[in-house]
Amino acid sequence: MADLDDLTVYRVAVELAREVERAIRGPMFRGGGELARQLRKSAVSVVSNIAEGHGRGRRKEFAHYLLIAKGSCSEAKSQVAMARDADRLTLEQYRRLDQLADRVGAMLYKLHISVEKQEDPGA
Repeated sequence: MADLDDLTVYRVAVELAREVERAIRGPMFRGGGELARQLRKSAVSVVSNIAEGHGRGRRKEFAHYLLIAKGSCSEAKSQVAMARDADRLTLEQYRRLDQLADRVGAMLYKLHISVEKQEDPGA
């Protein structure tokens, strides 16, 4: 299996989490307590589940964790929309986060399909 840092989806997920953190630390998010916490948690969960699944070293477990990461990505995307509706994000921030969430979600889906088709070494 490739190194974790070699996975484009992992790097883009880290970028999503970084951009979320930047947005929720901004002036528009002051007073957005619970939404900020949930948005951070879901974005970090995407990265964490990719890493955990990869670290387990088994194809089936990796595929399972990719699906969990995809669910967290969908959660982050919905929270980005809620933040936009609550005027906690600029239009530029919203578009950037929404685009990143879409990109990560699509990449996770494709990687999941690919991993599912692989065989474990020695199987």
